[in-house]
Amino acid sequence: MFPLGEKDRSALAMRQTISDEKFAPFDTKTADAMGTAFEEAWQAISISGVEIDGAADRVREALALRIITTAQAGERSVELLRDDAIAYAMNGLVIRPPPA
Repeated sequence: MFPLGEKDRSALAMRQTISDEKFAPFDTKTADAMGTAFEEAWQAISISGVEIDGAADRVREALALRIITTAQAGERSVELLRDDAIAYAMNGLVIRPPPA
């Protein structure tokens, strides 16, 4: 077995969160971009200090679904996919920032 590369790990993390049929309409390059965007979005939220309160699976699923929806609309930029997913989550649709 060959070790997984960075892109393979990112795509795998997203595929573990969302079923494979959601990836069917995407080519390999797009699926890789989506996986990278997902991993970067999750890392950003994880280190942001936002309290997830045991809802990590729900947040990860929301990030993945948002990235899929945005990619279905035609977006392919890792940065834009990531930033949109973070904004979606941080706008209180999924999680709330800690009180000031």
